[in-house]
Amino acid sequence: MEVAAYPPGVTPHDLAAAAAAVDQMESEARMPADLAARFTGSGLFSQLVPTSLGGAEAHPAQLVATIEAVAAVNASAGWCVMISSTTSAMSGWMPTAGAADVFGDPLGIWGGAYAPMGRAIREGDDWRLSGAWSWGSGSQNATWLAGGAVCDDGGIRLLFMPASEVTITPNWDVMGLRGTGSHDWSVSDVLVPVERSVDLFSGSPVESGALYRFPLFGLLALGISGVSLGLAAAALDELTTLAGAKTPSLQRRKLAERGTVQAEVARSTAVLRAARAYVMAAIDDAWAAASAGDEPTMAQRADLRLAATHAAHSCVDVVRSAYTLAGGTAVRNDSPLGRHLRDVHVVTQHLMVSPVTFETTGRVLLGLPVELAEL
Repeated sequence: MEVAAYPPGVTPHDLAAAAAAVDQMESEARMPADLAARFTGSGLFSQLVPTSLGGAEAHPAQLVATIEAVAAVNASAGWCVMISSTTSAMSGWMPTAGAADVFGDPLGIWGGAYAPMGRAIREGDDWRLSGAWSWGSGSQNATWLAGGAVCDDGGIRLLFMPASEVTITPNWDVMGLRGTGSHDWSVSDVLVPVERSVDLFSGSPVESGALYRFPLFGLLALGISGVSLGLAAAALDELTTLAGAKTPSLQRRKLAERGTVQAEVARSTAVLRAARAYVMAAIDDAWAAASAGDEPTMAQRADLRLAATHAAHSCVDVVRSAYTLAGGTAVRNDSPLGRHLRDVHVVTQHLMVSPVTFETTGRVLLGLPVELAEL
Protein backbone atom coordinates (compact mmCIF):
# COMPACT_ATOMS: atom_id res chain seq x y z
CA MET A 1 0.00 0.00 0.00
CA GLU A 2 1.39 3.40 -0.95
CA VAL A 3 1.29 6.47 1.25
CA ALA A 4 0.25 9.78 -0.24
CA ALA A 5 2.35 11.09 -3.11
CA TYR A 6 5.03 13.52 -2.02
CA PRO A 7 3.27 16.08 0.17
CA PRO A 8 4.33 19.73 -0.15
CA GLY A 9 7.89 20.13 1.09
CA VAL A 10 8.87 16.48 0.69
CA THR A 11 10.85 15.59 -2.41
CA PRO A 12 11.93 12.21 -3.79
CA HIS A 13 15.50 13.25 -2.97
CA ASP A 14 14.55 13.87 0.68
CA LEU A 15 13.00 10.42 0.92
CA ALA A 16 15.92 8.75 -0.83
CA ALA A 17 18.35 10.40 1.59
CA ALA A 18 16.23 9.29 4.57
CA ALA A 19 16.07 5.72 3.27
CA ALA A 20 19.83 5.64 2.73
CA ALA A 21 20.44 6.76 6.33
CA VAL A 22 18.49 3.96 8.06
CA ASP A 23 21.46 1.76 8.96
CA GLN A 24 23.62 4.68 10.05
CA MET A 25 20.86 6.00 12.30
CA GLU A 26 20.33 2.56 13.82
CA SER A 27 24.03 2.19 14.67
CA GLU A 28 24.70 5.78 15.79
CA ALA A 29 21.36 6.34 17.61
CA ARG A 30 20.87 9.75 16.01
CA MET A 31 19.97 11.49 12.77
CA PRO A 32 23.07 12.39 10.73
CA ALA A 33 23.73 16.13 10.59
CA ASP A 34 23.63 16.18 6.79
CA LEU A 35 20.15 14.61 6.72
CA ALA A 36 18.97 17.08 9.36
CA ALA A 37 20.33 19.93 7.24
CA ARG A 38 18.52 18.59 4.16
CA PHE A 39 15.23 18.37 6.05
CA THR A 40 15.72 21.86 7.42
CA GLY A 41 16.19 23.21 3.92
CA SER A 42 12.98 21.50 2.81
CA GLY A 43 11.04 23.01 5.70
CA LEU A 44 10.14 19.64 7.20
CA PHE A 45 11.02 20.69 10.73
CA SER A 46 9.13 24.01 10.66
CA GLN A 47 5.81 23.03 9.11
CA LEU A 48 3.70 24.63 11.84
CA VAL A 49 5.58 27.93 12.12
CA PRO A 50 3.23 30.80 11.12
CA THR A 51 3.57 32.54 7.80
CA SER A 52 4.28 35.77 9.70
CA LEU A 53 7.61 34.21 10.70
CA GLY A 54 8.31 32.71 7.30
CA GLY A 55 6.86 29.27 8.06
CA ALA A 56 4.37 27.13 6.15
CA GLU A 57 1.56 27.27 8.75
CA ALA A 58 0.59 23.90 7.32
CA HIS A 59 -2.81 22.20 7.48
CA PRO A 60 -2.76 19.35 10.06
CA ALA A 61 -3.59 16.86 7.29
CA GLN A 62 -0.44 17.95 5.45
CA LEU A 63 1.53 17.48 8.65
CA VAL A 64 0.32 13.89 8.96
CA ALA A 65 0.96 13.12 5.29
CA THR A 66 4.48 14.54 5.43
CA ILE A 67 5.43 12.57 8.53
CA GLU A 68 3.80 9.47 7.06
CA ALA A 69 5.84 9.74 3.84
CA VAL A 70 9.15 10.08 5.72
CA ALA A 71 8.31 7.33 8.24
CA ALA A 72 7.51 4.91 5.42
CA VAL A 73 11.18 4.95 4.40
CA ASN A 74 12.76 5.68 7.79
CA ALA A 75 10.62 5.60 10.94
CA SER A 76 13.22 7.29 13.14
CA ALA A 77 13.57 10.14 10.66
CA GLY A 78 9.79 10.45 10.54
CA TRP A 79 9.71 10.63 14.32
CA CYS A 80 12.30 13.44 14.36
CA VAL A 81 10.24 15.37 11.79
CA MET A 82 7.18 14.83 13.99
CA ILE A 83 8.92 16.13 17.12
CA SER A 84 10.35 19.27 15.55
CA SER A 85 7.24 20.15 13.53
CA THR A 86 4.79 19.71 16.39
CA THR A 87 7.10 21.65 18.72
CA SER A 88 7.20 24.42 16.12
CA ALA A 89 3.44 24.90 16.67
CA MET A 90 4.37 26.68 19.91
CA SER A 91 5.43 29.60 17.73
CA GLY A 92 1.78 30.58 17.46
CA TRP A 93 1.36 30.67 21.24
CA MET A 94 4.58 32.39 22.26
CA PRO A 95 4.79 36.18 22.75
CA THR A 96 5.77 37.83 19.47
CA ALA A 97 9.30 38.85 20.45
CA GLY A 98 10.11 35.43 21.85
CA ALA A 99 8.62 33.67 18.83
CA ALA A 100 10.78 35.73 16.48
CA ASP A 101 13.84 34.82 18.54
CA VAL A 102 13.13 31.09 18.78
CA PHE A 103 11.30 30.36 15.53
CA GLY A 104 12.43 33.12 13.18
CA ASP A 105 15.48 31.20 11.96
CA PRO A 106 14.52 29.25 8.81
CA LEU A 107 17.25 26.75 9.64
CA GLY A 108 15.96 26.09 13.16
CA ILE A 109 15.29 22.64 14.60
CA TRP A 110 13.20 22.28 17.75
CA GLY A 111 12.63 19.55 20.31
CA GLY A 112 12.15 18.93 23.98
CA ALA A 113 9.66 17.42 26.40
CA TYR A 114 6.25 18.64 27.57
CA ALA A 115 6.44 16.74 30.87
CA PRO A 116 6.81 19.28 33.72
CA MET A 117 10.02 17.81 35.10
CA GLY A 118 11.64 21.21 35.62
CA ARG A 119 11.24 23.89 38.27
CA ALA A 120 11.21 27.57 37.34
CA ILE A 121 11.54 30.58 39.66
CA ARG A 122 10.63 34.06 38.45
CA GLU A 123 13.46 36.58 38.55
CA GLY A 124 12.44 39.89 36.98
CA ASP A 125 11.90 39.32 33.26
CA ASP A 126 13.31 35.78 33.37
CA TRP A 127 12.57 32.33 34.64
CA ARG A 128 15.47 30.58 36.39
CA LEU A 129 15.09 26.98 35.25
CA SER A 130 16.56 23.70 36.46
CA GLY A 131 15.42 20.23 35.53
CA ALA A 132 16.07 16.90 33.86
CA TRP A 133 13.98 15.37 31.09
CA SER A 134 13.85 12.17 29.08
CA TRP A 135 12.85 11.57 25.46
CA GLY A 136 15.00 14.29 23.86
CA SER A 137 14.31 13.07 20.32
CA GLY A 138 16.55 14.72 17.75
CA SER A 139 18.30 16.71 20.47
CA GLN A 140 21.77 16.33 18.93
CA ASN A 141 20.67 18.34 15.90
CA ALA A 142 18.30 20.74 17.66
CA THR A 143 19.00 24.46 17.82
CA TRP A 144 16.36 25.00 20.53
CA LEU A 145 15.03 22.67 23.22
CA ALA A 146 11.97 23.18 25.38
CA GLY A 147 11.36 21.78 28.84
CA GLY A 148 8.09 21.63 30.73
CA ALA A 149 8.32 23.15 34.19
CA VAL A 150 6.25 23.83 37.28
CA CYS A 151 6.64 27.55 37.94
CA ASP A 152 6.66 29.24 41.32
CA ASP A 153 3.38 31.01 40.50
CA GLY A 154 1.71 27.60 40.29
CA GLY A 155 1.52 27.49 36.49
CA ILE A 156 2.99 24.94 34.10
CA ARG A 157 4.97 26.37 31.21
CA LEU A 158 7.11 25.19 28.35
CA LEU A 159 10.39 27.12 28.38
CA PHE A 160 12.69 27.33 25.34
CA MET A 161 16.46 27.61 25.55
CA PRO A 162 19.31 27.35 23.03
CA ALA A 163 20.51 23.77 22.71
CA SER A 164 24.00 24.99 23.59
CA GLU A 165 22.78 25.58 27.18
CA VAL A 166 21.64 21.98 27.58
CA THR A 167 23.57 18.92 28.79
CA ILE A 168 22.68 15.77 26.82
CA THR A 169 23.26 12.39 28.46
CA PRO A 170 23.75 9.81 25.68
CA ASN A 171 21.74 6.88 27.06
CA TRP A 172 19.26 6.01 24.27
CA ASP A 173 19.71 2.21 24.22
CA VAL A 174 16.37 0.80 23.11
CA MET A 175 14.69 -1.86 20.97
CA GLY A 176 13.03 0.43 18.42
CA LEU A 177 13.20 3.93 16.95
CA ARG A 178 16.91 3.81 17.72
CA GLY A 179 17.76 6.50 15.21
CA THR A 180 15.72 9.16 17.01
CA GLY A 181 18.50 9.75 19.54
CA SER A 182 15.95 10.35 22.30
CA HIS A 183 18.53 10.82 25.03
CA ASP A 184 18.04 12.34 28.48
CA TRP A 185 18.93 16.00 28.87
CA SER A 186 19.12 18.56 31.64
CA VAL A 187 19.77 22.18 32.60
CA SER A 188 20.81 23.85 35.83
CA ASP A 189 20.06 27.47 36.76
CA VAL A 190 19.50 28.59 33.18
CA LEU A 191 17.84 31.98 32.73
CA VAL A 192 14.99 31.88 30.21
CA PRO A 193 13.31 35.17 29.25
CA VAL A 194 9.59 35.17 30.06
CA GLU A 195 8.85 35.90 26.40
CA ARG A 196 10.40 32.54 25.48
CA SER A 197 7.83 30.56 27.47
CA VAL A 198 4.36 29.22 26.69
CA ASP A 199 1.55 28.67 29.20
CA LEU A 200 0.37 25.22 28.15
CA PHE A 201 -2.95 25.08 29.96
CA SER A 202 -4.26 28.59 30.54
CA GLY A 203 -2.56 30.58 27.78
CA SER A 204 -4.08 31.77 24.51
CA PRO A 205 -2.66 31.78 20.99
CA VAL A 206 -0.98 34.95 19.80
CA GLU A 207 -1.40 34.12 16.11
CA SER A 208 -4.88 34.35 14.62
CA GLY A 209 -4.70 31.53 12.07
CA ALA A 210 -6.93 28.45 12.30
CA LEU A 211 -3.89 26.29 13.02
CA TYR A 212 -3.44 27.96 16.39
CA ARG A 213 -7.04 27.29 17.42
CA PHE A 214 -6.44 23.62 16.67
CA PRO A 215 -5.79 21.57 19.87
CA LEU A 216 -2.06 21.39 20.63
CA PHE A 217 -2.12 17.90 22.10
CA GLY A 218 -4.30 16.81 19.20
CA LEU A 219 -1.57 17.96 16.81
CA LEU A 220 1.05 16.00 18.73
CA ALA A 221 -1.05 12.84 18.75
CA LEU A 222 -1.80 13.20 15.03
CA GLY A 223 1.90 13.53 14.27
CA ILE A 224 2.57 10.32 16.14
CA SER A 225 -0.17 8.57 14.18
CA GLY A 226 1.58 9.66 10.99
CA VAL A 227 4.67 7.70 12.03
CA SER A 228 2.53 4.61 12.65
CA LEU A 229 0.68 4.95 9.34
CA GLY A 230 3.96 5.21 7.44
CA LEU A 231 5.38 2.17 9.23
CA ALA A 232 2.31 0.05 8.48
CA ALA A 233 2.32 1.04 4.81
CA ALA A 234 6.01 0.15 4.59
CA ALA A 235 5.42 -3.24 6.20
CA LEU A 236 2.65 -4.10 3.74
CA ASP A 237 4.83 -3.00 0.83
CA GLU A 238 7.68 -5.17 2.10
CA LEU A 239 5.40 -8.18 2.51
CA THR A 240 3.91 -7.70 -0.97
CA THR A 241 7.36 -7.73 -2.54
CA LEU A 242 8.44 -10.73 -0.50
CA ALA A 243 5.24 -12.70 -1.15
CA GLY A 244 5.66 -12.41 -4.90
CA ALA A 245 9.17 -13.86 -4.74
CA LYS A 246 9.24 -16.32 -1.84
CA THR A 247 8.25 -19.98 -2.00
CA PRO A 248 8.11 -21.23 1.62
CA SER A 249 9.95 -24.41 2.55
CA LEU A 250 8.11 -27.62 1.64
CA GLN A 251 5.63 -25.62 -0.47
CA ARG A 252 5.13 -25.50 -4.24
CA ARG A 253 3.32 -22.17 -4.42
CA LYS A 254 4.68 -18.72 -3.81
CA LEU A 255 3.57 -16.98 -0.64
CA ALA A 256 1.33 -14.64 -2.62
CA GLU A 257 -0.59 -17.61 -4.04
CA ARG A 258 -1.76 -18.88 -0.66
CA GLY A 259 -5.35 -18.04 0.22
CA THR A 260 -4.60 -17.31 3.87
CA VAL A 261 -1.99 -14.74 2.84
CA GLN A 262 -4.32 -13.12 0.32
CA ALA A 263 -7.10 -12.80 2.88
CA GLU A 264 -4.82 -11.40 5.58
CA VAL A 265 -3.24 -8.84 3.25
CA ALA A 266 -6.72 -7.68 2.25
CA ARG A 267 -7.82 -7.44 5.88
CA SER A 268 -4.69 -5.53 6.89
CA THR A 269 -5.07 -3.13 3.97
CA ALA A 270 -8.63 -2.39 5.04
CA VAL A 271 -7.54 -1.85 8.65
CA LEU A 272 -4.83 0.59 7.60
CA ARG A 273 -6.99 2.52 5.15
CA ALA A 274 -9.84 2.75 7.63
CA ALA A 275 -7.52 4.01 10.39
CA ARG A 276 -6.07 6.66 8.08
CA ALA A 277 -9.52 7.72 6.90
CA TYR A 278 -10.65 8.20 10.51
CA VAL A 279 -7.62 10.37 11.23
CA MET A 280 -8.31 12.55 8.21
CA ALA A 281 -12.04 12.80 8.97
CA ALA A 282 -11.36 13.86 12.56
CA ILE A 283 -8.92 16.50 11.28
CA ASP A 284 -11.45 17.83 8.80
CA ASP A 285 -14.12 18.16 11.48
CA ALA A 286 -11.92 20.02 13.97
CA TRP A 287 -10.36 22.13 11.21
CA ALA A 288 -13.79 23.29 10.05
CA ALA A 289 -14.45 24.64 13.54
CA ALA A 290 -11.04 26.29 13.81
CA SER A 291 -11.37 27.82 10.35
CA ALA A 292 -14.73 29.31 11.33
CA GLY A 293 -13.08 31.07 14.25
CA ASP A 294 -14.43 28.65 16.86
CA GLU A 295 -12.66 26.56 19.44
CA PRO A 296 -13.03 22.84 18.65
CA THR A 297 -15.52 21.23 21.01
CA MET A 298 -14.66 18.66 23.64
CA ALA A 299 -16.14 15.99 21.34
CA GLN A 300 -13.93 17.12 18.45
CA ARG A 301 -10.87 17.16 20.67
CA ALA A 302 -11.68 13.65 21.87
CA ASP A 303 -12.19 12.49 18.29
CA LEU A 304 -8.72 13.71 17.29
CA ARG A 305 -7.10 11.84 20.16
CA LEU A 306 -9.20 8.72 19.60
CA ALA A 307 -8.46 8.65 15.87
CA ALA A 308 -4.73 9.05 16.45
CA THR A 309 -4.62 6.42 19.18
CA HIS A 310 -6.75 4.00 17.17
CA ALA A 311 -4.40 4.45 14.21
CA ALA A 312 -1.29 3.80 16.28
CA HIS A 313 -2.67 0.58 17.74
CA SER A 314 -4.24 -0.59 14.47
CA CYS A 315 -0.89 -0.17 12.77
CA VAL A 316 0.70 -2.49 15.33
CA ASP A 317 -1.74 -5.18 14.17
CA VAL A 318 -0.91 -4.53 10.52
CA VAL A 319 2.86 -4.67 11.04
CA ARG A 320 2.62 -7.73 13.26
CA SER A 321 0.53 -9.50 10.61
CA ALA A 322 3.05 -8.71 7.88
CA TYR A 323 5.90 -9.90 10.09
CA THR A 324 4.12 -13.18 10.88
CA LEU A 325 3.17 -13.90 7.27
CA ALA A 326 6.77 -13.39 6.16
CA GLY A 327 7.85 -16.40 8.21
CA GLY A 328 11.49 -16.99 9.05
CA THR A 329 12.63 -14.34 6.55
CA ALA A 330 11.37 -11.63 8.90
CA VAL A 331 13.73 -12.56 11.75
CA ARG A 332 16.86 -11.91 9.72
CA ASN A 333 18.72 -8.71 10.53
CA ASP A 334 18.61 -7.72 6.86
CA SER A 335 14.79 -7.83 6.79
CA PRO A 336 13.12 -4.45 7.38
CA LEU A 337 10.09 -6.23 8.87
CA GLY A 338 11.87 -6.93 12.15
CA ARG A 339 12.80 -3.26 12.47
CA HIS A 340 9.26 -2.20 11.57
CA LEU A 341 7.91 -4.48 14.30
CA ARG A 342 10.23 -2.99 16.92
CA ASP A 343 9.61 0.57 15.81
CA VAL A 344 5.82 0.38 15.71
CA HIS A 345 5.68 -1.02 19.24
CA VAL A 346 7.80 1.84 20.56
CA VAL A 347 5.45 4.39 18.95
CA THR A 348 2.51 3.15 21.05
CA GLN A 349 4.45 3.78 24.27
CA HIS A 350 4.07 7.55 23.84
CA LEU A 351 1.61 9.02 26.32
CA MET A 352 -0.39 10.79 23.59
CA VAL A 353 -1.43 7.45 22.02
CA SER A 354 -1.17 5.14 25.04
CA PRO A 355 -4.12 2.90 26.04
CA VAL A 356 -5.17 5.40 28.72
CA THR A 357 -6.37 7.63 25.88
CA PHE A 358 -9.16 5.14 25.21
CA GLU A 359 -10.35 5.67 28.79
CA THR A 360 -10.28 9.46 28.49
CA THR A 361 -12.07 9.55 25.15
CA GLY A 362 -14.50 6.90 26.34
CA ARG A 363 -15.49 9.22 29.19
CA VAL A 364 -16.31 11.93 26.68
CA LEU A 365 -18.38 9.51 24.61
CA LEU A 366 -20.28 8.45 27.73
CA GLY A 367 -21.00 12.02 28.76
CA LEU A 368 -18.74 11.91 31.80
CA PRO A 369 -16.63 14.90 32.90
CA VAL A 370 -13.11 15.30 31.46
CA GLU A 371 -10.63 18.09 32.07
CA LEU A 372 -9.80 20.10 28.96
CA ALA A 373 -6.11 19.65 29.78
CA GLU A 374 -6.50 15.90 29.18
CA LEU A 375 -7.29 16.49 25.50
